[in-house]
Amino acid sequence: MGPLLAQFAEQHRHRTVGRLRPQPADASSRLLGGQLRESVPAYAATGYVTTTPDLGEFRVQIERALAEGFTAVKIKIGTGPDENAQRVAVTRELLAPDGRLLGTAMPTRPSTRSCGP
Repeated sequence: MGPLLAQFAEQHRHRTVGRLRPQPADASSRLLGGQLRESVPAYAATGYVTTTPDLGEFRVQIERALAEGFTAVKIKIGTGPDENAQRVAVTRELLAPDGRLLGTAMPTRPSTRSCGP
């Protein structure tokens, strides 16, 4: 049995057991061996790269996420070393001291380097 088929079989088994032994959603973790933690940390995926490198717009995105109650944010970086440093600095300034900063590095501007010979 391949890994995809094994995963399907496992999911089907859990659905079948769940149908035979209906439980409230918060009690369904018992089917999988019990609750492991009280909560799961969440982060806001924000700080998207826009058509202009305006840090004011970036700042508004971060402030909005923090106002919604998030204490961790994941921002996009990859615009260039200087802009990346500015985006991280703005986010760190807005986050609480115990806030978490995550980043997704992705090239957002065309590269001037050649990939070929």
